[in-house]
Order: sequence, then C-alpha cells, then structure tokens
Amino acid sequence: MITNNDTNENKTTNDNSNDPDLNENQKPIDLNENQNPDTKTILTKEQKKKINDDYYNNNRDRILNERKLKREAKLNKLNESINSKDRSILSTKEIIEAQTIPIDPIDPNQYIFKQTEKYIFPKDSENLLEKYTNKKRSRALVLIGHAGTGKSQMARSYSIKKKIPLVFASLNNDIRSTDLLGSFTLKNNNSVFVLGEISKAIQIANTHSSKTCVLVLDELNTMSNEVQKILNENLNFRAGINIPLINKTYRLNEDSKILVIATMNYSSYQGTYQLNLELKSKLDFKTVKGLPDKVVKEILQAENIDEQTIDSLILFEKEILKAFEENKLSQPIDLRGLLKFAEDYNVNKNEYKKDHNESLIEALELTLAGRYSDNKEELNFVSELIESNFNVTIDP
Repeated sequence: MITNNDTNENKTTNDNSNDPDLNENQKPIDLNENQNPDTKTILTKEQKKKINDDYYNNNRDRILNERKLKREAKLNKLNESINSKDRSILSTKEIIEAQTIPIDPIDPNQYIFKQTEKYIFPKDSENLLEKYTNKKRSRALVLIGHAGTGKSQMARSYSIKKKIPLVFASLNNDIRSTDLLGSFTLKNNNSVFVLGEISKAIQIANTHSSKTCVLVLDELNTMSNEVQKILNENLNFRAGINIPLINKTYRLNEDSKILVIATMNYSSYQGTYQLNLELKSKLDFKTVKGLPDKVVKEILQAENIDEQTIDSLILFEKEILKAFEENKLSQPIDLRGLLKFAEDYNVNKNEYKKDHNESLIEALELTLAGRYSDNKEELNFVSELIESNFNVTIDP
C-alpha cells in the first residue's frame, strides 16, 4: 500500500532477494543458480544472506531513491485526479489505498500571528471587517486598490488584534484544486494528505477556541476566468468542500465563522483578468486608498529619514502614481518601495559612511529608478522626476 513506511530501509542488514522494487538487473545474483551441478559453489543460508545484504548496502541510496520516486509517482497520479476531477484515471485499488492515507494534522494556534510592525487601520475599515465577520451568511469581501496600500496587511492586522487564526492563499494563474483543497505528498518518508488553504481554513475555524478563521485570497484577479472556476465551486463552506479521494467533506460548523478577504489590484496592472460573473456574484467590493500623507510621514520618520527627503519622497510617489494612471508608466511605487529606499539609504549612510547626496543617489537608483530599468523610455521619465524632486541627477 502507499502508506508502507518501509521500516526495514533504515536497517543495516536486509533480506532483499525478493524485493519487488528491484528489477532483474538490480537483484543480487544467487551463486547456486544456473551452474553446472558438478562445479557449483555450495553456500550456506548465512553466506547467501551476507551476499544479499552486501549488495543492498552497497546500492542502498539508489534503491531508496527509486522507491521514493515510485511512491511520488503514485501520489502525483492521485493529485492529478483531484485537479482533473477524473477518478477514472485511477484503479479501484489506487482509490481504496488513497482513502487509507492519513490526513496531516493541523494545530490552529500555529496560524495566530504576532504584530511585527505598526499598522493604522483606514477610517471605518476595522468596523467593516467586524461586520463581515459576524454576518450569519458571510460573503467574501474584496479589497481593491493599488499595490502597497495595505490590503493584505489590513486583514493580517485585524486577525492579530482579534487573536484569531489567519490562512493566507497566494493566488496566481497556475493555482490548481490541490492548492486550495489539499494534496497527497511525502512527509518524513510517509504518505500523507495535506489540507489546502480552503479546507484548512474550515478545519481551523471548527477547532480553534475563537470558532473563527480569516482566509485571505491574495491577488484574486491574477487568475484567468478558467482558473477562477476553482473558486466558483469551493466557496460555499456551509454546504461543504467534498474531497472524494479521501472520502471526506469539510463543512463549516453552525457555530463557526470564516471571514474571507480577497485582495486585487486595479485592472490597469499587468497580468490581471476580469472576474467571471458567477464568482463576482458571490463577492462584495471595497476600495482601499493609500495611507494619508501624515501617516506615511510618520512611518518614514521612524526610519530616520530627514524631513526634506521625506517631503520629496511623498511628492515623488504621487507623481509616479499619476503617471501610472495615465498609462505613462507600467507600475507605481508603493509604501514598500519607499521603505526599501529608506533601508538602502541608511545602509549607505551609516554602514558605508557615505554623505547624504551619495547615499540618496545610490538608494534612488537602486530601489526606485531601478524598477523601470527594463524600459528606457520609462527610466528616462522617472529620472527626470527624480531630478526635479530631489535636485540630484542619476545616470539612467
């Protein structure tokens, strides 16, 4: 069966003469076979065993690797059945064996996070999340905004403040059912079924003391319409998420809740798709604007950036955003970009003892202008903005 732990693999001596995982060319030779009766060597049972054990020990790594590859191939076939929703590719024996594979246990407390940085909730946003948490028939809330406006951080900070678990699903166009529902894999050389992000969120909500879980579906619109269908079929937690291959349905208990927060950038971003109508009908939408200048200023002050440079950064970021919205640039610069600038500036100034202008120019080139280095026209445009805002010249 797939769950065979191969407990004998770790022994230094093994009787491998009948090992089904060895082909004829790999099996040790029995010196008593196919020899002339008059000349054949008579071996004792102990001698035969020593020959076989020596062969196994000399080829142990290769044999174990081949066994592992065979088991992984079996598990991959099971996963393909989940993704294609086609059980006909499996034999009856494979289906029966799949249902005997244990489910990897989950500790809900491992999904409780600690605040690592200061976060200020936008006006009324905390009340909004509270409202969606307590809805009896909760719909998913989609936070829309530019990159770096704190959409994911809002969900994370809310879960931390309320001391409830959070499961984070990073979406993209390569997402498959096994990522969200679960997949078969090898763990510590044992076959297990590891829950995907949706089934995991249900399990955690049902078992954690808060009876609640936050499920973040990050970058929702990076999935094509075809891939979005996976979500169409698996967002009804009360009805349950059925996984036939493990003969189990994950269903949200009556007294449990899941707050689903999806995030998406505006459709002007590269690599985004329109949401299909069925998925859209299950969602509510809230626009998230960037942090107020006052808050951004406080954050940069905490990074030991001087007032003049901070004012220039804030103005520069606004001009970049305007150019992006007018399709003059392929991407904006967000708060994360400003913080990377601050980090690089401080390294240059404090560790490498460079003066202000040198530190400023190198940080601007590396962390801000560098974003546009693959497009000469955009890079020239950004370089001009840098010169007008910071009174320094960079070499584009």
